Amino acid sequence: MRRGSARWLPAGLLLLVFFLVTSWEAGRELITETGTAQPASPGNLTLLDGHLLFQLPALEGGEVSSVASNGRVRLCFFWSTWCTPCCEQLTWLQELQDSYSGGEVVLVGLCLDHDGRAAAAYLSARQMNFPCGRVPEDLAARFDSLQGLPTLYLLTPEGVVYRKYEGLITRSQLEKDIAALLRTG
Repeated sequence: MRRGSARWLPAGLLLLVFFLVTSWEAGRELITETGTAQPASPGNLTLLDGHLLFQLPALEGGEVSSVASNGRVRLCFFWSTWCTPCCEQLTWLQELQDSYSGGEVVLVGLCLDHDGRAAAAYLSARQMNFPCGRVPEDLAARFDSLQGLPTLYLLTPEGVVYRKYEGLITRSQLEKDIAALLRTG
C-alpha cells in the first residue's frame, strides 16, 4: 500500500459506516408524542470520530453531502433566516469562499428553516451560490453538538473537525484559522 493512500483509509471506513447508518436511518420510523409512527426525515447528520458527516436534502433540490467536497477545506455553517447574526455572517462567509479562487475552501450551508423554499429564495435574492442543505427538525434535535446559532465547523480536507465556532466570530479570526489549516494540510 502506498504511503499516501493509508492516510485516506480511516476516512474511507468512516464514510462506509456513515452510509450504512444513513441507509438504515432512511427506513426507520419515528414515534411521535402521541404514539403514532411517522417516517423519519430524509437525511443524516452526525459527528463520528471527529468527522462531521451529513447527507441532507438540498434547498434547490437534490442533496448536499459531506463527501461531495472531500479534499478541500470546508466551512459548514448552521444558520437560519430568522437568526440575524447568521445572516450577517453569511455575506462575508460567501466573500471569504470567493476569495479562494482555486476552490481550496468551500462553504456549505446547513439551514434550520422550516420552509426550505423561503431559505432558497433568501439566498438567491442575495446572489449566494454555495451548496445548502436543509436540516429537518428531528435531525437537529438529535444532533447534540448544535447548541445554538450561528454555529460554524471548520473541517480539514479529510472531513475532521479542526475547529468549532459558536456565536458570532470575526472574519479575521476565521482567516487566520484557515491559513493555519492550509499550511498544515
